[in-house]
Amino acid sequence: MQKHPGHTPMMQQYLRIKAEYADCILFYRMGDFYEMFFDDAVDAARILDIALTKRGKSNGEDIPMCGVPWHQAEGYLARLVSANRRVAICEQMEPPGEAKGPVRREVVRVVTPGTLTESELLDHRKSARLASLYHTGQRWGIAAVDLSAGRWELMEGQGEAQLSEYLGVLEPAELLLMHNAEAPVRAPVQYPGDWAFSPEVAQERLREHFGVGDWQALNFARHGEVASAVGAVLVYLEQTQKRSLDHLELPVYHDVAPGMQIDARSRRNLELYASLGGDAQGGLLSVLDETLTPMGARMLRQWLDFPLADIKAVARRQDAVQSLVDDETTREALRTQLGTVRDIERMLTRIVLERASPRDFRGLANSLLALPGLRTVLGERQGMFADLAVQLSGLDDLAAQLDSALVEVCPPHLREGGLIRAGFDAELDRLRSLSADADSWLKSYEEQERERTGLANLRVKYNKVFGYFIEISRAQAKDAPADYVRKQTLVNAERFITDALHRFESEILGAREAALAREAALVRELSAAIGAAATSIQAAARAVSVLDVLGCYAHLAVRHRYCRPRLQENGTLAIEGGRHPLVEQCLPDGTPFVANDIAMDMKKRRFMLLTGPNMGGKSTYMRQIAWIVWLAHTGCFVPAECARIPLIRRIFTRIGAGDELAMGRSTFMVEMMETATILNQLGPRSLVVIDEVGRGTSTWDGMAIAWAVAERLARSEQVLTLFATHYHELTALPDEYPSAFNASVQVREWNGSIVFLHRVEEGAADRSHGIAVAQLAGLPPDVVRRAREHLFRLEHQAELAAEEGKNQLGLFAEAERRRQRQMADEAAQILAAISELDTDALRPIDALNTMDELKRRAAEWMTADRR
Repeated sequence: MQKHPGHTPMMQQYLRIKAEYADCILFYRMGDFYEMFFDDAVDAARILDIALTKRGKSNGEDIPMCGVPWHQAEGYLARLVSANRRVAICEQMEPPGEAKGPVRREVVRVVTPGTLTESELLDHRKSARLASLYHTGQRWGIAAVDLSAGRWELMEGQGEAQLSEYLGVLEPAELLLMHNAEAPVRAPVQYPGDWAFSPEVAQERLREHFGVGDWQALNFARHGEVASAVGAVLVYLEQTQKRSLDHLELPVYHDVAPGMQIDARSRRNLELYASLGGDAQGGLLSVLDETLTPMGARMLRQWLDFPLADIKAVARRQDAVQSLVDDETTREALRTQLGTVRDIERMLTRIVLERASPRDFRGLANSLLALPGLRTVLGERQGMFADLAVQLSGLDDLAAQLDSALVEVCPPHLREGGLIRAGFDAELDRLRSLSADADSWLKSYEEQERERTGLANLRVKYNKVFGYFIEISRAQAKDAPADYVRKQTLVNAERFITDALHRFESEILGAREAALAREAALVRELSAAIGAAATSIQAAARAVSVLDVLGCYAHLAVRHRYCRPRLQENGTLAIEGGRHPLVEQCLPDGTPFVANDIAMDMKKRRFMLLTGPNMGGKSTYMRQIAWIVWLAHTGCFVPAECARIPLIRRIFTRIGAGDELAMGRSTFMVEMMETATILNQLGPRSLVVIDEVGRGTSTWDGMAIAWAVAERLARSEQVLTLFATHYHELTALPDEYPSAFNASVQVREWNGSIVFLHRVEEGAADRSHGIAVAQLAGLPPDVVRRAREHLFRLEHQAELAAEEGKNQLGLFAEAERRRQRQMADEAAQILAAISELDTDALRPIDALNTMDELKRRAAEWMTADRR
């Protein structure tokens, strides 16, 4: 054992424990505070913004110290974990009065980002996963556990691209790796020891934790990578939690076909959880999440994270949603009942890990009491509902036991007692009655002593330090009876004790301590009963979460007029009246959303080239198509009048523009990386959504890249592509590739201004309207006017260059030539009309009308010329 000469025994103990947890901030319990010393104190004081003091000396230097109240630790833990610090909780393991030397202390838990269970430290709508990654060559296995809910997610695959995609979906709060392994995702990384990553360790730990001796039953024999990852997770949980984890589900690897895959960049581009700017209210989830329980919110995210690629599985969910859509009474009754259920999973976890508050016990009881009501609502429904009703069964007796044991209004802390209901336990009631009688006895004793002593200001009081005492003012203290024994002297008063008061104190304090001890024992018994039923409680919690999502989907369908999509094996994508679910909800009252159709086929019409001005709605249109396809694969109804969706295996998107300067990547580099990901991973049954390629470089380079990418996609079999561009030259693609077709967003110009119609129709746009959009955005008039002059000069130079056999500049030059010819024709017509006038025969009124008409036509011609 390492010695620390020159330090007090207490500080020597601290240094020994700290040496075992050198990478953690040590919360060292001293009475009512967690104290920190040395560098821990300096770091914690800065992060927590608390006072940094000192205690004693080390090598002649002051020892920095800071502390936080132990009963308020959770808020401080949250801030430390947010700063990526691990915290070792070191508790006093014996009463201070019984210790010989320093109180025995042990680390009872290490708090890390991936092992949080406290409600105050967690986002109740999102899982906080601890993930472990194990590599063997190109193959890899992942084991992820949400400790707060006890759920496992096991997956394996091959190649870095698929690994990056899965980790991007999981978003681990903490990642376990072998030494020298590089982290493939941004997350706090820990190294539990390379020995922990092995099937043998996993088998041993699973036998210890779950009593499972049959390795084959868990399907790990042929999946060594996943088994090794599971072993590392269990070892790390042993290292950090230091207690039994009875609430954990048994990890079983399921051989299932992969669902629809969406890489991390595509998910971000589609703005599922937040806008590209990071605003959660700009994400699709802000519209979709109408769940009523935290468990349902997390299950909704899981369904969205892992879309299905099995038509039968999707249809099973759709059938359940349809039945609720068609039955308003059941739908509303289900959602009303779900509103009474709290976070069963996380309350169960805290109870099993002995971190629960009284509200967790009462909340679990109330939630279990709601399960029979849910079963009644489901009735005799078949399909998914029949299985869910079974999972909701078997907990009625436990719910009744908890309800009879627990008070309705809970105290804030278990240490104060008062959680067990009166009448539940006779012995507890007896001990409590002794304490309750104390107040009346003390009042009677105080009156008796005043009468006996004649001291009218005499008071009988109590505090935690000195217990019970009689307090008399200093002026009257000389008149105290002889049997009063002085206990404490204050500035203005004297405190005394008597034999009678001493006997009462011993009885009452003993009764209170006995009552607290008895109640603690009863709470432990209830915890044991809950732990014994953990598997059934988890099954019920999962059933509640699935019911919540099904109810949410049905509610959305009815409230927002979503239709049931038909998922099919053929390659036809046909959507009538498709809408953008988020934009639709954000429009001002009374403003209708302009719905649009799409008709594509993986064989005949698989490449749409979409043109039109900025702000016309191209991005909105393409995102809504991708979202409708995505939602259809989760079982959700979709914002459309009618939808036929082909079974899709991959969705790729390249939308928006942004740099990653911290990683040395310009906007154009990010754009090219996203495009490369699409082309390199493209496979059959993919949906590709590209909004601009090649805009971050020169016109020639950009157009060449865009054209080559478009050609590659147009040639790809069984791939549906929506390709938006401002390079109008690409509208010639359908001439070479029969599977390609043009579409454009419609606009109108009125009195020199542009009007967006937000309607997508087949055919190419003939103009970019870029300057009109710039004018609409508020560009100064002189700049707009000068831009029109430059555009006229550039396009005419391009036209002259083309006539001389040179390459033309490109951007809508043909459209500009057509416009100029139309303007010339109109000017010639105006001149012809003037030359044909018979001025001698015109009456004055006819002359005025003719001049007015010529003036109008001339004004329109001049306006068009300025454009």
